[in-house]
Amino acid sequence: MKIIEKIEKEILFEKFLKYKPSNFDEMVEVVMWFNEQIKNTLTPTFNLNTPIRDLDLSVRCTNAFANYFLAKNIKMPTLSDILKYKLSEIKKWNMMGDKSIKEIQMFLNEKGLSFTP
Repeated sequence: MKIIEKIEKEILFEKFLKYKPSNFDEMVEVVMWFNEQIKNTLTPTFNLNTPIRDLDLSVRCTNAFANYFLAKNIKMPTLSDILKYKLSEIKKWNMMGDKSIKEIQMFLNEKGLSFTP
């Protein structure tokens, strides 16, 4: 979890704990608001249908994925296409060196994702 998200979550939780609802309906409303706020702080800024070219990856890494998927006749590969593969398979791809592997692993870890086991 990114530090900003963690801090935002802690601040929201502190506000939530300090508030004293005067009746049950108000308490339900506050709990629903709190849940919505937490959900908003955890909502990723990407989705699995994001094309690889739109991910924040280096040109080297993007090209390695693009070349592999073009050979498979997938013209616009997405993040979900990457996640279908095992890391051991991706390491064998042409142009996919150690730097690209480290980069994609760091990217996925930041997003809470991983390759197929």
